[in-house]
Amino acid sequence: MTYSNEEITRRLQLGEDSAWECTQVDFAGDRPRSPRRDDLADEIAAFANADGGTLLCGVTDDGEVQGMTRDQLAALDAFVVEISSDTIHPPVRVRTQHLQRPGGELLLIVEVPPGDSPHERSGHRYIRVGGSKRRMTGDEWLRLAQRRGQARFRSFDEQTVPDTGFNTLHQSLWRPLLSAEGAA
Repeated sequence: MTYSNEEITRRLQLGEDSAWECTQVDFAGDRPRSPRRDDLADEIAAFANADGGTLLCGVTDDGEVQGMTRDQLAALDAFVVEISSDTIHPPVRVRTQHLQRPGGELLLIVEVPPGDSPHERSGHRYIRVGGSKRRMTGDEWLRLAQRRGQARFRSFDEQTVPDTGFNTLHQSLWRPLLSAEGAA
């Protein structure tokens, strides 16, 4: 999804929740110095273990956009992609967007999809709950693994399709079935 400046402004006013995290970034020259690699990996894995979410990188917890140079933005993007691919197991394939605010400040938007399987970093397992990540218990990890594992092995015809239901089907597809049942 591509976010507009208006959507980001609205999100900054509302603050962090289950789907949005503001991440302040400190640089040493053009290289990201903080957040630490492991902390960012845990945040991404927590979103992937929940319903997915969005990181606003270059934003303080108070919703203030820090701003960064174009070279810093590119280095941060590469840093996030490297972490999500090499530090989290199985890897999380994030989507990134570079956005320039009306005042000229640059920020990185990282969209984390919900995972197809549970994600961890070196045995550290987190899930996004409300506006923060929480360490998962063994039972939570097991239930998540069972749910995600079962979904992967269902046949195509058995899988649910998000945002659909009986009312989303065209009547020509289901009306003949009702007529056939009544005749039987």
